[in-house]
Amino acid sequence: KWFHVPQIIRENGIGILAVQETHLTDELAEQFHTLFDSRLVLHHSPDPETRNAKGIALILNKRMVKTDQATTTVIVPGRAITLTLPWQENERINILAVYSPNAQAEIREFWKTINAKLETNPTLKPDIVLGDFNLVEDAIDRIPCRGDDAQTVQTLREFKIKHNLTDGWRKANPTEKAYSWTRLSDGTQSRIDRIYVKEEMFPDCSDWAIAMPPIPTDHDMILAKVTTPTTPKLGRGRWAIPTRTLKNKKIKSEIQTLGLSLQRKIELSQQTRLNYKPQQLLKDFKTEVREIIRTYEKKTQPMIKKRIENLSKKLQEILN
Repeated sequence: KWFHVPQIIRENGIGILAVQETHLTDELAEQFHTLFDSRLVLHHSPDPETRNAKGIALILNKRMVKTDQATTTVIVPGRAITLTLPWQENERINILAVYSPNAQAEIREFWKTINAKLETNPTLKPDIVLGDFNLVEDAIDRIPCRGDDAQTVQTLREFKIKHNLTDGWRKANPTEKAYSWTRLSDGTQSRIDRIYVKEEMFPDCSDWAIAMPPIPTDHDMILAKVTTPTTPKLGRGRWAIPTRTLKNKKIKSEIQTLGLSLQRKIELSQQTRLNYKPQQLLKDFKTEVREIIRTYEKKTQPMIKKRIENLSKKLQEILN
């Protein structure tokens, strides 16, 4: 699965990827660095008792993150790690990645341990907390619908309040039902994977999503775009012809035919000087080419992608 990580990062435009239950030894981590050093940086914390089990990691995209200025601090070995990065102006941002235990008592102890570590290291107080919490705050986040242990939930909520954190996806989707983990044996689902951000950061966050990864796993990806207040707003960008379509002989032939027709129209209008509007003719040509390409793309879209989109749409209709 580790060899699919660069593809996941590239296709989703990910700057920072948190991975839980990594089962990553130092030897495997070194292999990863050797293979992908030009593009990615891996920070990991293995489980101290069983180094080929549990574990947590953060993978940084060199194209989007100042990896040379990034530092990591292990908060709970194999369970929690803080990444510190330069942020707007001369500030820094702390991102706490967690992989919570399963047992309720252990979860409570886990958050108490993190709190204690942060008390002694106040510069590491989190701006973002993300990962596998093995816990939901509300019954709406489980199927069958049920709440978790009240005492354990309260421990997490106290941590949230203390650090002024909010569940970003839930705040963006107050009533929607969606889940990030599925137990295949009985169909149980829950939204135990989440991203929390500071309340004051939420207005600068967008594109909250729960997405299916392209590799076999029982957890979905949680995605969000985090920017600064001064980041310029970017639109969808200028449409461009996908280079793959230009390899299609039929498409090239149709474009060539349109181009020759355009050339004849311009030459004719130059001779007669009637309705001589070369700019309009060029605009019409571009419009026709765009329609040909888009029609072709719709017809040749991979069936698997269509099926995934249709199933995702049906799932949302059923859940909500």
